[in-house]
Amino acid sequence: MYDFRGFVEIRDAYSTGYAEPTIDPQQDVQALGFNYTGAVVRAVFRRAVDTGDSKDVVLQDAGLSQCQYFVFPTSGGEIVPYTNQRFHLKQHDEKPVVKLVCDLRKCIAKC
Repeated sequence: MYDFRGFVEIRDAYSTGYAEPTIDPQQDVQALGFNYTGAVVRAVFRRAVDTGDSKDVVLQDAGLSQCQYFVFPTSGGEIVPYTNQRFHLKQHDEKPVVKLVCDLRKCIAKC
């Protein structure tokens, strides 16, 4: 999710390391709504648990040996505009929060 001058956009992107995220040509995420509360932006979005996209991780409940890591950048990098409503995001400035998730039913309500 990107918030640039009041314009909010959710994009399906991926990263293979500390670098600018790459926009996935197969956009598998759908924005459902946004809410501003003070300086906090909350987004509601939907994505299939198995998109069939080789760049996406299949989301599934698993034993401890197969738990999935979710990465939540809390302070994104510099937002660089292309035009008034198109922009891209540089890599994050601060270390993101990483959560190990084994039971998606518990995470989806809290994450």
